[in-house]
Amino acid sequence: MNHSEKDMAKMAALGQMTRGLIHDFNNSLASIMGYAEFLTSDLPIGSEHHIFAENIRKAGFQLQDLIDQIKAISAEKNSGKDVRMNLVDELSHISERLQSYLGTGQNLIFSSDIDEAFITLPPHQLRILILNVVKNGIDALHHTKGMVTIHISKSTPPSPPHYQFTRQIVEPVKTHQPLIRIDVTDTGCGMNETHLGLTASAHFTTKSADAAHGIGLSVVKEIISYLDGGLTIATTPETGTCVTLTIPVESVTDITTSHIFITPKTILLIEDREMVRHTIATMLKREGHSVIDVSDGMMALDMIRETPNKFDLLITDYHMPSINGKDLIDECRVDFPNLPVIILSGDHENFESIAENTKNIVMVSKPLTSQKLNQAISRLV
Repeated sequence: MNHSEKDMAKMAALGQMTRGLIHDFNNSLASIMGYAEFLTSDLPIGSEHHIFAENIRKAGFQLQDLIDQIKAISAEKNSGKDVRMNLVDELSHISERLQSYLGTGQNLIFSSDIDEAFITLPPHQLRILILNVVKNGIDALHHTKGMVTIHISKSTPPSPPHYQFTRQIVEPVKTHQPLIRIDVTDTGCGMNETHLGLTASAHFTTKSADAAHGIGLSVVKEIISYLDGGLTIATTPETGTCVTLTIPVESVTDITTSHIFITPKTILLIEDREMVRHTIATMLKREGHSVIDVSDGMMALDMIRETPNKFDLLITDYHMPSINGKDLIDECRVDFPNLPVIILSGDHENFESIAENTKNIVMVSKPLTSQKLNQAISRLV
């Protein structure tokens, strides 16, 4: 084996080790954030212990961001494998995690005029795109009271600008695909016309030298160009800035109702880690569902075959000792082709192996929140 082959083998081993570590981190993080979520729901708002629990959740979101950065720089993640995902769900989760970056008197509000907007791209690219734009908005508040809003809508001709200066940084490529727009608005310091004109320049930043390196917008431009989308910035000094991303998507679904009521279901949950299994089961039971949880996929198969009409939904982890989530689904599909399935994983690359058989399957990334789990269930039952 020559040096080049040895280097490739080392990189492959490092990538495999990284994915294993990320999987273990996400499982532990799922329990930490799940139990913190239960506490914040149950404890009196404003009490000392409620604040403690909320800070645990915020620390969990920050750790998840760190894990995403590890994914982004790992050799396998940089292979750029695409995953089909709902932009609305992804932005909702990212927004929740970004709450941990807010200071006293600052708010981050997420809203959407649409229910679903599907796009296929490497998941870390979407996260990096949104994180850079929103963190810039938070930084623009300069630790003073203020607000950052993220709003998703169908792309329509923009209304008359309420800002003094506007500049289109990237012009969207003409397409027959449906378009959505993401408006990230802050009430921060804004920019003057000179600074706005320099935003497209590499390494330009209005932050102090120790706060940033001016590469955030360059990354945003690169990703939005890869998506054939558009980027516009509107700003007024001392008033705020609005960054508008226009993105072509595969499909868009309007919101049909403000609240989806899910009839309680009988759910079979398969997760080999006891603490994670208990966390997920508790989330489900708090929503009124009847849950039978097991630690082994083969045991779950036996239960399904013995009582084929008992379960309305199967929720399974991807990585398990005796049989992994993909093989479990393949076995179920032989006799029960229409059984709805939610498959969980801390690594999006696992989802590609079941992408060819996605009927009645929703894939959800760890760590989980109750909101993420409810959205997945509502799409299946």
